[in-house]
Amino acid sequence: MIIGKLSELEQTRKLYGAGLNRAFDFMLSTDFAQAADGRVDIIGDQMYGTVSIAQTATIADRKWEAHAQFADIHLLLEGEEELLAYAPASANNVPTEDHLDTKDYALFEQAEGGSEVRLAAGMFVVFLAGELHKPSCSRNGDTQIRKLVMKIDHALLL
Repeated sequence: MIIGKLSELEQTRKLYGAGLNRAFDFMLSTDFAQAADGRVDIIGDQMYGTVSIAQTATIADRKWEAHAQFADIHLLLEGEEELLAYAPASANNVPTEDHLDTKDYALFEQAEGGSEVRLAAGMFVVFLAGELHKPSCSRNGDTQIRKLVMKIDHALLL
């Protein structure tokens, strides 16, 4: 997992490879206040983003999710995502729903070593393939947020 602020990305982006930097280029060059909600292709199906409005849920009401082919970048555009849970990949995390082969996601009831991350508008987090997360959570749930979720094919990160 990588966490940071969009406003400070220019100082840290040299630490990352070409794949993440292509995504960061998109994030830095887009005026999201003017951007319409929906999907934007950056490199076709290998790298794309979706801007959307979401309702948060409590952390207890969300299942853990993980991806095998794609890394995720979650950039909070509006609101506060008080809790965005994270857990490292572990053989002890067993999916209750496995759609990795057809839709690149699996859901988990429990995850070993989970922790919480707080995002404010302008902050982002990168989840690499295999890392579990519970996006769009807040303490009380039912808070509206606007966010960009980017999908990056793992092959672009090698």
